[in-house]
Amino acid sequence: DMCNDYNPDPEKIRESHREVRDALYRLSVPVHCCIGNHDDGIGNAIARGDDTRLFAILPEEQHQLYMKNNPTEENYYFFDHADMDYRFVFLNTSDKPYYPDERGQYPFGWRDEISNKQASWLEETLKTGRKVILFSHTPVHGAGIYGTTHYPVSISPYEELLNGPRVYYAIKESQNVIAMIAGHVHYDNLLYDKGIVSVTS
Repeated sequence: DMCNDYNPDPEKIRESHREVRDALYRLSVPVHCCIGNHDDGIGNAIARGDDTRLFAILPEEQHQLYMKNNPTEENYYFFDHADMDYRFVFLNTSDKPYYPDERGQYPFGWRDEISNKQASWLEETLKTGRKVILFSHTPVHGAGIYGTTHYPVSISPYEELLNGPRVYYAIKESQNVIAMIAGHVHYDNLLYDKGIVSVTS
């Protein structure tokens, strides 16, 4: 969640995107980004009753903003570290349909989703001899994570990420994912599940 999507001015939202992006890319180390569910500006536009067409930061614009070190045209990718036996995978957990409805509005506000296309890509990407560290905005596996719903009594009893169970099954079956790192839940968690460390921060 890079930007201030609470601002009622769509240009101010885009300005906040550029401000954060430029600060990140001025750092002396490579920066890799995962798209967050506030980054398209649609959720709060819907909540305010605004015309989402003015606010929608669609995947192509997201790519231009945050995928500087992404060698693909998608908003998810991986890279293999040159000197260590690690594959770093960056998922897009806001990989939802961006189709306007009959009124021309974008209907899926803060929806968390991994498309079937991305899930199939990940299943192939996990076929590696390297150890895999997986990054995403929304946790892939939400059950048991504190902070995900009805804060402060908020241990999630369910999966909020559409297609999350398919992706998590692939992660467990691969047996080479050693860690999953995410944000989104506004709380620090550290969980272990069958050899996989799951961190939210």
